Amino acid sequence: MNKAGLCGDNWLLFKDWYKGLNSNIKWQGQMSRTFLESQGVRQGGVWSPTAYKIFINSLLTTLETYRIGSHIGSIYVGVPTVTDDVTLVSNCPYELQTICQKSCILNYICADSYDWSINGEPLDTPENAVHLGIQRDKLSRRGTKEVVPGRRQLARQTVYSLMGAGLYDQNGVNPKVSLHLIHCYVIPRLLYGLEVILLSKTDISYLTTYFVKLLKRIQHLPDRTANATVLLLIGQIPIEAEIHKRILEFGSIHPIWNTCGSEPYSTLRACIKSKLACNTYTLQCDKSKFSKRQVSAICPLCGTEEENRLDFVLRCFKLDNARNHFLQSLKTFIKDVVSTKLYDELFCC
Repeated sequence: MNKAGLCGDNWLLFKDWYKGLNSNIKWQGQMSRTFLESQGVRQGGVWSPTAYKIFINSLLTTLETYRIGSHIGSIYVGVPTVTDDVTLVSNCPYELQTICQKSCILNYICADSYDWSINGEPLDTPENAVHLGIQRDKLSRRGTKEVVPGRRQLARQTVYSLMGAGLYDQNGVNPKVSLHLIHCYVIPRLLYGLEVILLSKTDISYLTTYFVKLLKRIQHLPDRTANATVLLLIGQIPIEAEIHKRILEFGSIHPIWNTCGSEPYSTLRACIKSKLACNTYTLQCDKSKFSKRQVSAICPLCGTEEENRLDFVLRCFKLDNARNHFLQSLKTFIKDVVSTKLYDELFCC
């Protein structure tokens, strides 16, 4: 805490708070004997989650500094963490052994076998494991084949628990009230975590079939009723659209649009940037490909290399005057967040 900037009376307050800390457990009306808490954070304490984040942050920062683990482009994703739940992601078994902190290993794709250990104790290598409530497995192509069946089962259990409140009995509540209950209790459990995994068409079909059948039940409609009619009558969007809503809420606006002003020229520049980012900006190599090589792919400005996105943004010397104004600060920033190999490939070729 002191290293994190907590000092003075605040630091002494927490030091005294955890000094000689005693706890006991209440179970079925009975109280256990008092015992001394010699490590960890206090269970149920308001400040405990923040205290644990301060404790674990130095480890996560060290791993990120040494670039141990996987990356998505220049973004480090080696140790995604939520409170005390840590996932280690790496393509290299030696890196993974270096950062092992959890109790089991899921070995994807790689056919070679390795012995993993923590402090000399061997780690389990099961075929599936749960992380953040999502069942991961190493046998299926996407690694999540058990997620959707598990979500459907959990949603069914939730619906059964609501039947006592008249969820879809003919003498029960109004269907629009039932839909509100479904939005509050069923949909969050049915769709939990699905916005961060790749769903197959079969998965979407299973979810759609279950959800439409549930809507038919609360409206007392026969199974032969058209799906579009079922959704239209009660004013509900399809379950696939609910997933898309969660995906859109999960992210944020890209800096290309976030930093764009309202002036027409700024908007035009941002449009060009977005096309370059999506690799849809038409360059000479695209013209050559579309014309079946009748048009040359060589850059018309420098006349030395094929004009692709990398050449256009970084290498064409005719555009140096336009890019040198900010390229040095960009190099300084990128050098700290990408591997040496990628940096050399971008700027030293």
